[in-house]
Amino acid sequence: ICAGTSTSITADAGFNNYNWTANPALAFTTTVNNPSVTPAVTTVFTINAKDAKNCDVSDTVTVTVDSFTLSSTITHNDTCADSDGQVLITITGGISPYVHSWSSGQGNVNPITNLISGPYTDTVTDSLGCSQQITANVNDPVGFWYSATVTEPTSCVVSDGQISVTAIGAT
Repeated sequence: ICAGTSTSITADAGFNNYNWTANPALAFTTTVNNPSVTPAVTTVFTINAKDAKNCDVSDTVTVTVDSFTLSSTITHNDTCADSDGQVLITITGGISPYVHSWSSGQGNVNPITNLISGPYTDTVTDSLGCSQQITANVNDPVGFWYSATVTEPTSCVVSDGQISVTAIGAT
């Protein structure tokens, strides 16, 4: 099952005193024959019951949880209003192949390139149909500021004044 979803586990009807337990231990115990479960990790459920002759019966069922995580590597734009940003999504876990669906319409590609500044959301779906979303923000470089040094002219008639301006910051 996909992480965060539920499934039913079922023991044959016709037994008495159903007792389900879970490993790893969950805040879970029930006495019905078909409980709904939502494990966060792959979990082995054990059923103990009594048959019609009051004999003990036991069985196990494993619920495999498909989970994966996403991380992004962002290349920001080199200059203001440029379109050389890039987002690469790294997937850990899940079952390949993966399908990428970008909010900006780039389709099933990874990385996406030639990006202007802004948010880009990728919905990744693995081969079992489980999905995760991640948003990455491509930025333009921080703006620039300047420093100016003024040297006043020595007199009104002499043209020996100077202004020196130094830009600091963006390229």
